[in-house]
Amino acid sequence: MASPIVSVIVPTRNRHHLLPRALGSLFAQTLPDFEIVVVDDNEPGNRVGAQPTLAAILKDPRVRVVEHDCPRNAASARNCGLRSSRGQWITYLDDDDAYHPAKLEKQLRAAERSGLPLGLCGMAVNLPGRRRLRQVGCDSFVGAELLLSAISGTVFIFHQKTQPVFFNEDLGAAEDAYFFFTLVRHFGIDRVFNVAEPLVEIYPQAGARVNLNGLALWQASLAIYREFAPAFGEKAASAYLTRAELQYCKFRPGGLRSMPGLAVRLLRVRGWREWRLILNAFLFKLPLTRRFVVS
Repeated sequence: MASPIVSVIVPTRNRHHLLPRALGSLFAQTLPDFEIVVVDDNEPGNRVGAQPTLAAILKDPRVRVVEHDCPRNAASARNCGLRSSRGQWITYLDDDDAYHPAKLEKQLRAAERSGLPLGLCGMAVNLPGRRRLRQVGCDSFVGAELLLSAISGTVFIFHQKTQPVFFNEDLGAAEDAYFFFTLVRHFGIDRVFNVAEPLVEIYPQAGARVNLNGLALWQASLAIYREFAPAFGEKAASAYLTRAELQYCKFRPGGLRSMPGLAVRLLRVRGWREWRLILNAFLFKLPLTRRFVVS
């Protein structure tokens, strides 16, 4: 059997009710040649194959369900999908999000035009009462922009398959950013393409999420800072670390007192281009405004 051009890796755990939306957005893709690798990260008694409501969509010939025998974390589940993927290019979809119908086609065409092995795309974040577009202002990220400007969540990443590179399973959060920089270093590039359109619909879920775990995010940021940030220059590395500290204070109890000083330091290094990030951090601290900001 010929390998598909693209593999889409979809880890899922305890979200049977959301999976039809995610997979439905893949069935609607304009690119015909792709496979869907559903990584079943559920406990043995809660597998997706046993759900009557999912039976029809899982029968689609483009879908392969891979049961992850040792559920651990998001990185582990995605690695399971990577090992099972057969595509020349790899991309990812979380079970609570959805793709624009042309997502795969537009990223593949951008990769072919640019000759680059790695790229990103824009997104629409669906918040209460509004829909915010992000990463839609440029067609590439170069140099320090990779560290300070690119949003490198897995649902935006599109890369050539490369067997030696996997997600860091020791990280409890931001494993996607760490993976992105691992790919940048592996491919030996200082530029990635970006499709400046909202090709992914993000639907933030209520309740506990790893991207709200301040300590795990801080630990991952430190790992990225130590492993990758020096390659982007001292100024960029300093700005990245200050951002990480501000983010840590944003999520942890009692962090408000440290935030003004960090905000001033960040403004000195990066200027007023950081105002949105700083405002977001302070608004997140206020219970009345928290639900309206992108975390």
